[in-house]
Amino acid sequence: MPRAEYRERKRDTASSARSTPTVSRTPPKKRAEQRLLEALGQLAADGGIHYKGSPRIGPTPWTKVDLRVTSSGAAYGSMARVTQKAQVFALGAETVFVRGNTPFWMSALGNLTSGPDDVARKAELFAQHWALVHPEVVSRVGEVLRPAALADELRRFVSEDGVRSVRSGTVNGEAVDVITVGDSVFHVTKAEPARLLRMRVPRLPAYGEAGSSGLVGGIAGSSHGHGEARVAACYCRTCRATRTSTSSSVGIPTS
Repeated sequence: MPRAEYRERKRDTASSARSTPTVSRTPPKKRAEQRLLEALGQLAADGGIHYKGSPRIGPTPWTKVDLRVTSSGAAYGSMARVTQKAQVFALGAETVFVRGNTPFWMSALGNLTSGPDDVARKAELFAQHWALVHPEVVSRVGEVLRPAALADELRRFVSEDGVRSVRSGTVNGEAVDVITVGDSVFHVTKAEPARLLRMRVPRLPAYGEAGSSGLVGGIAGSSHGHGEARVAACYCRTCRATRTSTSSSVGIPTS
């Protein structure tokens, strides 16, 4: 074989080798962790999220939640715990209005010392109106479920437990990686950008628990005759007529 031809073929072979795509050697679990963290970054930057499910936030197991929560902690939707049901409207993490049914208020007012008959009467009264409540009444959903705060908690899960397994699946027809981290399961899109479509987390830390963001909030008390019940201000007609010019415990003027 002429030497010139051999050299040309050698150059062609080398060029072909250089153009051959390389195969990623990243272990599947490590790659899944990277994808999940990318998805959590997307979550943290999200302007708002729609939650549907049965989350356990701290010690409280909510049996049905349908909430939209924004990045600022504003939230609206509904929450239920067995027979207790409430509509929720939060202007931010600290300003929360609810309109609950009688069982909801029976539970919320249960620490009153005026007796069960008085609790029942007040529960029926509250059930007819929107009321400003302490955020703890609804597990501080505006703070716990706002995108950035939730992403921080989920990153902590990944850091502490690591990826246990990964498999392929679908969510509403979209291909996902089903990633198990400890006892939690996350469904992350295979397509770019990585997005978290669904998750199953046994328990989210309540606001103020070890590992959760923020400070422990106190329990608000009513200042106008309903007694303590984690209620900051009632907006029924009677209370509006008798309200004083003092401020409620969540810093909202009641005059």
